[in-house]
Amino acid sequence: MSETASTASKPRKDEEDLRFGAVSFDDPKDPTSGWMAIEGDEKAKRVDALHQMPSDVIFWTNIPYKEFFSGAGRTRSNLRHAEYLVCKPSEILAEWGFAENTSSATTPTLMAVMFARIAKLAFGIAVKCNPSLRMSTFFTGTTLINDVSSFLPDAEFAENEAVETCVADRGFVRLTVTGARGPKGSPTFKLRHPRLSYARNLLETMSPVGPFSFVDVEEISKKRSNVASWLCSQSKPFVAEIAVDDGLPDEATIYGFGNSTSKNKLIRNWVSTPELKELLTVYKKITVRNIWMGEKYQRLSDVLPEPVMKFVRAKISFGSWSAGIVAETIWRALCAPDSRRRVPGEQRPDTSWRGAWLIAHDKVASYRAAKYLYDRNHIAPMYGYGWLNCAVPPDVVDDLIRDGLACGVIPPMIDVPDNFMRAGDAYSWGGDPESKPLTDCILQKRQKLAWNTDEVRVLPPGPKRDELKAKIQSGLASGKI
Repeated sequence: MSETASTASKPRKDEEDLRFGAVSFDDPKDPTSGWMAIEGDEKAKRVDALHQMPSDVIFWTNIPYKEFFSGAGRTRSNLRHAEYLVCKPSEILAEWGFAENTSSATTPTLMAVMFARIAKLAFGIAVKCNPSLRMSTFFTGTTLINDVSSFLPDAEFAENEAVETCVADRGFVRLTVTGARGPKGSPTFKLRHPRLSYARNLLETMSPVGPFSFVDVEEISKKRSNVASWLCSQSKPFVAEIAVDDGLPDEATIYGFGNSTSKNKLIRNWVSTPELKELLTVYKKITVRNIWMGEKYQRLSDVLPEPVMKFVRAKISFGSWSAGIVAETIWRALCAPDSRRRVPGEQRPDTSWRGAWLIAHDKVASYRAAKYLYDRNHIAPMYGYGWLNCAVPPDVVDDLIRDGLACGVIPPMIDVPDNFMRAGDAYSWGGDPESKPLTDCILQKRQKLAWNTDEVRVLPPGPKRDELKAKIQSGLASGKI
């Protein structure tokens, strides 16, 4: 065998065996023609058919989830639907300060860059967990959440009679619809906790360890008049079947216990430890009917792969928008449903024990932010996943943003009024100090600075990263960025 043939037969050693791009189809429901961009392209290119797109590029598209799996998504393995990431293309535009009606010839270029940055950061963690991994075997799921699940530890799920405690709308809600409504016709503004610090805080929480055992409530009730308060004083994790009554008007309106975004009218009756503790401040009467109690707690960060925690704790990550997307993807992947095969008709949990706790922590944090804003006359009709949708008249947007900053939530760049804040202006910030530099960029609409800082996080240590850092410092000193 010749040396050339021998060399050609060996697998590639470089880890980047795929590229990333984006396509904005003219008609997302009939994806044939549109505008395409691949990472590194300065301009998008026109395509008139799917076969004009290279096969070694994974393309993020604007095809809706439902249409994707009933059409091109079933046959084209290198296409990804609009909800593949935890943020849709329209949300990326808004968070980077671009209007929703941005030219379809421009949109794919931005989408391609951000998709490539997010994908490479996620793969960077994955390959540290499994050095033999290749991109072509990592990016195979229907969402990036599915992909990152491959490097997370296996979850513990409820079994048998306890399964109903982890069923959506009965045991938890991912999104809360409050009982408050904003002024009729008011536009909606989204505020969110900075993704990276929010994810880090969630990953540092205590997580339940099973097995969970059934506890006889009747025996406990004989000795204690307030079972809910007693439960919350216990050192072990629990889920409790409850009925609430006589809520404080404002608190109960915003907490929205029993409200759901689902068409299925399941009655909410199970809560985990974090939620029951918060509900004690919302309702005067809580009746506990059944209890499942776990063995102990462990800090979630102690069981996660070291590369995950290094990523969310790294100082360089906090100035990066893309790192925040990856961090949110990780914590949401930890809440994934049970995908194991089961007997037909058998109910399966919609999340794990650890997922139930993470979702509860998210619910409580989002509720507190929504209540803080409600007390200042700002209405949040919906919240969850670290964000709040607020409905307010346009003339009070400045007040909404400032009050949001005080409780640690920020708007997308597109919703920040021009000249809202200049460099050096002070404001009350209720979030983590590490998130303030990126928050400053958003409030001052310093798009170029945020863009370059984001790129620094993606570049590996070396001359290129050092050169970009120097360029940023020079630009700051000269006032060019």
